[in-house]
This record gives sequence, structure tokens and C-alpha cells, in this order.
Amino acid sequence: MRRSFLKNGLGFTAVLAVLVFASVVFFFRSLSAERYAQSASDAIATGKTQLFQKSVSGVLNSYQTFQGAYANDYNTAEPEQKIKIRAYLAFTRILDVVLRNDGGTVDTLTELLAQYGVTKTGDAFDGIKFDLPLNDDQKIILPAGAPSSAEALRSFFSGPFLAAVNASIADMDAAIALCPTSGEGIDREIISKTLINAGDATQPDLEMDAGDYYLFRALLKGMKTYALANAGYNSDVNIREIVAVANMEMGTEVIKRFFDRYPDFLKIRDAAGVAQLNEARLTLIGAIDDYMTASEKIRNDNVVQAGAEELFSLEPDNYDEGLLRENLVKIKTSLQGNTTADLVTDRMGTEYSVYGGTSFSTTDPSSGENGYHPELYGYTFLGKASDTATFSGAYNCYIIATKPGNMAPVDTVRGSDGAYFSTYETGGTSNPGNIGGLPNGTYALIGGYFGGGYRGFIVIRPSTPIDSLTVYLTNVAGIAREEHFNLNLFPLFGNETTAPKALRDLFPQLNEFGYPVPGTMGHGLGDDWTLGGILPDYKSQDQWIKDNHELFQPAGPVTIYDLVAASRAIDVQDSTTDDWNGISTVFTDITGEVSDPARDIQSLYLAKDATYLYLRIDTAGTIPTANIYDGLSYSVVLKKLPGDQYERPNDLKIRVYYNGSQ
Repeated sequence: MRRSFLKNGLGFTAVLAVLVFASVVFFFRSLSAERYAQSASDAIATGKTQLFQKSVSGVLNSYQTFQGAYANDYNTAEPEQKIKIRAYLAFTRILDVVLRNDGGTVDTLTELLAQYGVTKTGDAFDGIKFDLPLNDDQKIILPAGAPSSAEALRSFFSGPFLAAVNASIADMDAAIALCPTSGEGIDREIISKTLINAGDATQPDLEMDAGDYYLFRALLKGMKTYALANAGYNSDVNIREIVAVANMEMGTEVIKRFFDRYPDFLKIRDAAGVAQLNEARLTLIGAIDDYMTASEKIRNDNVVQAGAEELFSLEPDNYDEGLLRENLVKIKTSLQGNTTADLVTDRMGTEYSVYGGTSFSTTDPSSGENGYHPELYGYTFLGKASDTATFSGAYNCYIIATKPGNMAPVDTVRGSDGAYFSTYETGGTSNPGNIGGLPNGTYALIGGYFGGGYRGFIVIRPSTPIDSLTVYLTNVAGIAREEHFNLNLFPLFGNETTAPKALRDLFPQLNEFGYPVPGTMGHGLGDDWTLGGILPDYKSQDQWIKDNHELFQPAGPVTIYDLVAASRAIDVQDSTTDDWNGISTVFTDITGEVSDPARDIQSLYLAKDATYLYLRIDTAGTIPTANIYDGLSYSVVLKKLPGDQYERPNDLKIRVYYNGSQ
């Protein structure tokens, strides 16, 4: 039978038919793959061109282009094209949910703001304006149809905005999954300089790769953390009331009324809100992980395409970024286990900032531009070193400055020729000035209080500009110092077994004038001064008062001692306080929050007779004779409000002040 089949040629024909059919299928499949690959490439090029038009319309068109590329060309695209499609789609989607205004459902930020009369004008990015609905008196006037409840805002961020962020995170998940685990490869994306700035001949191409993708996903997860945390809280307040308060510029008592009117504001909504806050915690942990990966990849990326620059770059020895990573690791551990993160806010003495500049005069050492305020005169940051610093360029002066916190911590400064410029003892002064001297016109030690902390400066003034100098800094380890801050964010989020602390409960109690009552921080938590463990460094309510004395000022109604009824009198010229014996204080303030005891108000007394109101102020320290203690000043404000409004025409106000310079 077999022989007959082959003999008749039927078997050969059948086999030939199968081979021909397979070849045709393979041929058209290849053509199809090539067509889709070319289509994906075209879509990417078109989308990039639209994106870099630097306009709202261009961004929105770019989003539509990448949406189409994902829907039609993605499955058959090459891996490197898939990475680009998903990354650009993620980025343009976020821009779309912010900028689009196409009518219909309110599902973008621009459309949401438009409901409140905030109008967007202009298309080019450098000309976009968002205008508030203001009348001729510059007061906000909401449209009649504007949503009255702030729930509309919460619903947007927990609805359309969160959905867009989640979709973009999914895009970045897919893009990152296709990236190589190490080295350069299909993750590299070049943004042509002609797209960025065609008119600038010095503009380089920009290179994106896996490090940038991780960094963007970290940003997206940060947005998601905000949206989830926002969704977990009650925000059912009347927007019109808030705008009315803003328009009237009313005082602190309005805050008290506002909180009384909305007792659930900033409290956790329900069980779903608790779950959303826990999800926000987990998302924040993911954002930290992504940033750490991004940082490692960006710092270790030493390969860049010729003619291009990295989109983001980090020097491997970047001090501030290294400290950020160190603290993020601690915050992540804290979020995972409800523990305190011991954060280092500044580390001084082990790292030096080195500056160089050319604006010094080498002939006028008294000039302010000779180093007395170095950060004010346009100096160029050159680098930093733990024990040496080398400069290049024709500079006529050099400055070596510590991190804020130490005065002149450099024991020895030695030039590249081996000669010692000078030896200094660690020390300092609170006043900027030359505290070193100029024995040969080549150096001076400058100390002062700049930017919230003490700094020490060594200014080297060669007699003629030099091209290169190496400075050796010795005895660095002996003056190292750190500033710490303890923080535990876990109580703000909670987890499956531990309920989060509501933001409302962290506030202090407010008196009838809207001022915080001293001793009541964390009032909703039983006056817990650590705010449920969020700020474990606070050991007492008094510490809150000392650290925030401008916030915790004594305020409230007072009883004025009636001298007539008590058959007493006060002599304001006898230079004694005996007349006040037996008269109680109306306010007693905590002491120690002001460094100068002579400026630290301790007690306030009031008395009146038929003609005068008498006021006595006691301070924690002795007030010196007037006109010899320049800068001594304090004030007490008293006012009488005949009605329940903030101010009325017949209000009586008294301001009592002392200023030693007058």
C-alpha cells in the first residue's frame, strides 16, 4: 500500500503542499513581525516628538500615541521597544491626569480645579497659567456650581488620580522586568538633543536607563502613598466656609470654630481607611526600596553613549545623598517594625566642604568680600575631602569650610609645597570677623554664624594667582560630631494589627481664641507629648513649649484686679513692686524658651483703678538699665472684643513693649 501511494506521486504532492504552506506561513509571519516592529518604532518616535513639543497639547497627543502603541503594537514589539513604550506611557499618563480638559467626567486635576473656577490658559509650558477666580478686591469667588464639600478633592485623589498612578506603576513594573540585571543593554534610551533644544549647539543627548526607571517608579510610589493616605481620612468640610475664612483673613479663633464644627475632620474614616493607610505604609517601603536600587545603579553607571549625558547622575562620594540613603534604610526598618529611626541630620567634622572663588581683593583685607560672608559672594563649589583637597585653575584665593556646627576645626593647613600656612586651635566666636590675623598676607581665619550654624573658614590669599594647590587637613577625627533626630512614622500608618494614630489626635487643645493650650500636645491621645511615639525625643510637655514658644503663648480671658474695690493704689514711680503684693498673676509663662533671661517673660499682672490700667511684667532675669542693652525686646498684646467677631470698630487694643535700644 505504501509503495502504491508513493508510486502514484500522491505522497510527494502531499509533502510538497505541507512544505509550501509552512513556508508561506513563516514568510507572512516574518513580514507581520517586521511590520509591527516598524510600527512600534514609528509610534515611539512620534510619541517622543509630541512629548518634547513642550506643550499641553503635545503631551496629551503623546499619551494617546503611546496608548495606541501599547494596544496595537506591544505584543509583537522587541523587548527594547516594549521598555520604551511602557516607560513613556507611564510618564505621559501622569501628565494626562493632571493637564487634560476634555469635558465629560471630572477625572483630571485641571477639570477638578475648573469646577472651582480655577482656569488654565496657554498651551506652551512656558506660558501656562492657572488663574484663581478673584474679584476686584482680590477675594476668591467660587462659581455657583462648585462642589461644596472637600470630599470632591479626596475622591479625585483616591479615585482617578490613584487609578492613573497604579496603571503607571504597572507600566514601570513591566519595563523594569525587561531590563538587564547589570551593565548596559536594551534598557538604554537616547533622547536626541534636537528634541530637547534644537537651537542650542552645546545641548547633549540625554541617556535614560534602568536607574532612571527605578527612580521614576519610586516617585510614582510616593504619589501613591499620598493618595492612599489622603483616601484614609475624613475630609468632609465645606469648601465655601474655608474660602470665606481665607477672604476675611480672620484670626486664630476661627481655627477653633472650624474644628468644633467638623469634629471628624482629619480622623480616619472607617475600617477601609485603616486598610488604605496600611497599604500606604507598604507602598512607602516600596518607594524606599526603589530609590535605593536607583541610587546604586545611577552611582555605578560609568558608561554613557558618546555625545550623551545621563538623565540623572550622582557622584559616588556625594555626601548628602549618602546620608539620605543611610536615613532611608532606618526609616524603612522603622516602618516595618514600629521602631524608632535614629536619623543623622548632619555629620560634621568628618567631611569638609571646599570652596574657591575669584572675587577677593588681595590688597584690601578689610573688604567684606575678603571672606567675611563667603556664601554671599558667588563662590563655586569645588569638592570635598576627608583629609586633602586639590584645586586647579587660576584662583587668587581658596576657602576651606566645615559643615555647620564647628568653628575652625582645622588644626593644620599645609600647602602643596609642604609649607605650613598656620596652626589653629579649635574654637570660635559668635560674631563674623577676622580672628586669625595676616602675618604675611597669605591667609586668614574667618569665623561666624551663617545659615543656622557655626562655620569655620580658612581664606588663603596668595600674593599672585596660582594654578594648583593641595591643602592637607589634619586631626579630622578628633572633631567629628553628629546631630541626631529620632522619628517613628509607623504610628501614622499602622498595620493589620495596630491601628494608626489619626492626625486630628496629634493636635493640641485649643482655647476659645484658637491658641494651643500649653501642656496639651497630642490632646486626642491623652496629651501624649510623643504623639503616640512618632517623636520619641520629646520627654515632656514643657519641651514642646520651649521649642515652640511662639506657638504656645498664654492667651485667654483675664480678671483685672480692682484697686478701687480693694481700697488700694499703685505708685508707678516708687521703683518697687510692693504695691503689687497680694495681686495674683493673670498669666504665668514657662521660662527657658528664650536664651536671654532678661527677655524671657515669666509673669503678667493687671490692675485698674477709676482712671488707669496698670500692667506689671516679671522676667526670668534682671532687666538692665535702658539704652545700654541693645537688642532687648519683648511685647505683650491685650485686646478687648465686645462681640464674637474677630475685630470690631470699638475694640480696645493695648500693646506693651520694652526695647533696650530705644
